[in-house]
Amino acid sequence: MTTPDSIAALHARIHDLGPDLPERMLQCANYMLAAGDRLAVTTTAEFAAAANVQPSAVIRFCKMLGFSGYSEVQRLYRAGFEPQRPAYSERLGALKEGGGSIHTELTHAAIQSLEGALDALDPAQLERAVGVLAKARVIHVMGMRRAFAVAAHMTYLFEKLGVPVVLHDRVAALDAGGAIVAGDALIAISFAPFSNETLDGAQAALDRAIPVVLFTDTRLTPLGAKAEAVLCVPEQEVRQFRGLSAALTLAMTLALSVGAARVD
Repeated sequence: MTTPDSIAALHARIHDLGPDLPERMLQCANYMLAAGDRLAVTTTAEFAAAANVQPSAVIRFCKMLGFSGYSEVQRLYRAGFEPQRPAYSERLGALKEGGGSIHTELTHAAIQSLEGALDALDPAQLERAVGVLAKARVIHVMGMRRAFAVAAHMTYLFEKLGVPVVLHDRVAALDAGGAIVAGDALIAISFAPFSNETLDGAQAALDRAIPVVLFTDTRLTPLGAKAEAVLCVPEQEVRQFRGLSAALTLAMTLALSVGAARVD
């Protein structure tokens, strides 16, 4: 059985199974169709409770649909938050065809991103994030792929400011999530179309009642409704490439604000 590669294909697979499903599987099917995009941020336990089934029934239903488990279904819905971006080979082709000065375009885009961040950033969300992080025993920072540069820079700043901090970089595929304990807080940095590793790490922290601050570039972000604060700064695009000017500025803003608050 092939695995559905789109939400439309998933819904078609559910309808193909029809009303002849066993009662518990039918409950799972009805909830999956009704929940829609909420599945991107719904845990297995929450799904099971809403469908009035056991978590094991949710897993069995996902396997019946052709998935390895529920997390694979979630990835399908998370991908729907923003279309997948072109491969780098395609972007390089567009870059060659564009002509003009790349440096000039990137500089103008950086200026526009920084100016846009003044309007995009919600001061109340920033204040809430600073309050949560200032009280944390240890701040954990997680950001993969493009977000790693922001995570590393923020960790460097916290370290220099004397703020206890741990960078979760998944080197050698090691998961340091167990190091996050009660009293700590997590900064999860992920930009659309989002890193599954970061989203999974943030969800694991939320499941253990660890406060999470999300750092992203779109308000249509998974887990946004469950986070203590969502810091959103979009970046301007140049020939399908996005910089990090606004994100790095916000990273410095957050680190300095938290450092100052902890001194108080």
